[in-house]
Amino acid sequence: MAGIPPKAERYDHADDVVQTVLDLWDGWDPDALTLDAAARQFADPAKVSRVPRRGTADPLSRGPLTLPRSPQGRPVLMQAGSSDRGLEFAARWAEVVFAVADTAETMRAQRQELRSRATAAGRDPDDLVFLPAVQPIVGATRRRAQDTLASLVAELDEAEVLAKLGRLLHAGPDELDPSGSAEELLLRRRGATGSEGFERMLLATARREHLSVRDLATLQALSQLHPQPVDSPEGVADFLCELYESEAADGFVIMPALYQSSLEEFVNGVVPALQRRGRFRTSYGSPLLSERFQRTSECADRQRS
Repeated sequence: MAGIPPKAERYDHADDVVQTVLDLWDGWDPDALTLDAAARQFADPAKVSRVPRRGTADPLSRGPLTLPRSPQGRPVLMQAGSSDRGLEFAARWAEVVFAVADTAETMRAQRQELRSRATAAGRDPDDLVFLPAVQPIVGATRRRAQDTLASLVAELDEAEVLAKLGRLLHAGPDELDPSGSAEELLLRRRGATGSEGFERMLLATARREHLSVRDLATLQALSQLHPQPVDSPEGVADFLCELYESEAADGFVIMPALYQSSLEEFVNGVVPALQRRGRFRTSYGSPLLSERFQRTSECADRQRS
């Protein structure tokens, strides 16, 4: 190609790619393998098929795959994208959607939009799991967690965080007045990141918080605008449960502030707090990721009832 096609065309092609890959994965029936050494037969050829023709266009691949299907049939389909076309794509194909949203209201709106689009696409909306990213700062007490956050902020260098924001927005140093309006900067650089949804969130946050360019650069460097509960394990568990119970999320992608201590603090502190409330499983009933994701919240749903 001479250049990158427009986003809508890229998603149209992605639809074709995903459909083709699904057809390839489905090209082997579950019982296609015979492994019959005496008959010198590896698989029943009647149960291995090529990609079917859909419409008038030739498929991107005819197949079949040279390998039999996996125990789960196909991998879990995960997607991240919050533009209108990205949401349409997710509603059609995704089983897990990663999301970036800075408020509970934004999470709920995105989740409901996805569920509505999935229903319109003929899918059960409960087959689509919505996982917003969250970056907890965990301490033995809330004060200890606040001290950790303060130490992280103290390590930030203004010149570096401004340069990082400039790279994100493809903005030169002359456009990055630290005391200038972040909203005005984002309006001038609209479309620079290539992510409509992310830019909408940046702009909404800048307007709501009346951020300067310096404030936005610091926030972006520190948390990438992920919600950032700063609390004890019980406090962070409260925060996550409130989001879940208000239907803002089906689960969460935990983003560490520091590798790997943040993950250890979450696993050792917050997970047990969630388990004590019956909001996090204590074992996995299946070795297959696809079955573990068949609405991760099923165990909590049972405990709700």
